[in-house]
Parts: sequence; C-alpha cells; structure tokens
Amino acid sequence: MNMDMAKSQAGNAALLTSEPVSIPEEYRLIASWRATLRDFFTASKHILKGHSVTSMQYQALVAIRTSDDPEGINMNGLAAYLGVRHNSAVGLVNRLQAQGLVQRLRSDRDRRVAHLRLTQTGEATLRELVDAHREALMSIRTEIRRIFK
Repeated sequence: MNMDMAKSQAGNAALLTSEPVSIPEEYRLIASWRATLRDFFTASKHILKGHSVTSMQYQALVAIRTSDDPEGINMNGLAAYLGVRHNSAVGLVNRLQAQGLVQRLRSDRDRRVAHLRLTQTGEATLRELVDAHREALMSIRTEIRRIFK
C-alpha cells in the first residue's frame, strides 16, 4: 500500500468515528420520495408483466385513450407524447395492433393520416391496468402525504 492510500484510508476512518453528521430535512424528503417512487414502479412493473404489456405500451394506451382529438391521436401526436421518434411509435403501435389492443383508422380530413383508437380488448385491458395502478397508488398514499405534509 502506498503512502497516499494509507493517508486516504486514515482520513476515511476519522470520518467514520467522528460525531454523527446532521442530515438536512430536504435530504430525508428526497430519500423518502425516491424510495416511495421505487416501490410504486416495482408494483407497476409486476402489474404490467401480469398483463403482458410494457411500460411504453401502457403509456401509449393512456395517450390514445385520453386524446382530445375527436378522430383520435395520430402517430405524430403519439410520438410527441411519448418523447420518441415517429418510427419508434409506429413499431409500438404495430405491436399493440398485433395484440388486438389498438386499431388504426384513416382520417376523414386527410386519408394519408391514421388515427389511433383502442379496441374493446384495449379498453378492457387499460381499465384493468388503471384499476391496478390506482390500488398501487392508494397503498403509498399515506407515505406520500407524510412526505409532502
């Protein structure tokens, strides 16, 4: 062991044996919030896996269902909502369509544009996913209130 490493280890040992350092409340808040989010995302991962849906597919289903466009969200709108490139959104929709969750409908205004809608199966799947996620949120509700009091 060289001399610099020995000094460094001695300095670290001194830090470990000194008086406890005060932890700012903001640090505790952030640590609690991150742990709570981690718990929610772990629960979400299990919910989605149980329905054979990825996180991105779930986000797409939500975007399609909540679109304000009377014809339904189009591919560009979905890509923007998800923060992905157009070709990635197309691949995602292709997979959702293959699962029977989404359908493409040609626009009445511009036949080159396809709008997206959930199928009945897509609606039912989204309802189950939303219900399960609401339950997961309810299970961390007390912790969220404690953190943000």
